[in-house]
Amino acid sequence: VTGLAGIGEGAYGAIAQFTVEPNDNLAFGLTYIRSYNNIDTKTGSRRANDPFDDESNAIAADSFGIQSTLRVQPNLTVASWFGFTRASAQDLADDPKASIVNFGLTVSLSDLIKEGSLAGFAIGLPPKVIRNDFAVDDNDYTDPDTSIQLEAFYRYPVSDNITITVGGLVITNPEHNRDNDTVYVGTIRTTFSF
Repeated sequence: VTGLAGIGEGAYGAIAQFTVEPNDNLAFGLTYIRSYNNIDTKTGSRRANDPFDDESNAIAADSFGIQSTLRVQPNLTVASWFGFTRASAQDLADDPKASIVNFGLTVSLSDLIKEGSLAGFAIGLPPKVIRNDFAVDDNDYTDPDTSIQLEAFYRYPVSDNITITVGGLVITNPEHNRDNDTVYVGTIRTTFSF
């Protein structure tokens, strides 16, 4: 990965996206992002957000994604994505590079129990460093294990103006580290629309 910094070596991001919809029930997308200076998305592991451990202030990255959506039935939709980022610390010796992946699968079901309701389930891999030329104290700076994120929710329309959404989130091996306890989060939200 090599490239130019923004004007005055400032941060920048440039995106290109291509979408194909062969019919009303199927769509595919390809995405490319070229960025400079920061890949911190606040998702995934600390290493995926900063693969060079605060040593680099000049990170260039090429990110590639593929997305798909399939409407199986009028009220059942399945979607998925896969992402790959190749980051390069351009201000460090030997220009170390890191490879980061993420993926996910979602299923949504509308009008379950009541018209206007929506149920959803998602499973995915938060961004994870799978390869890295950079090392800290001679230790490989990749994520040691694999974290899986599971989410489920159900949105119920109480009336035309009020919905209640209940949901849950489970993250196994947070930070892609099996020494970390599984995280469980429950949510409930009421939405008023006027």
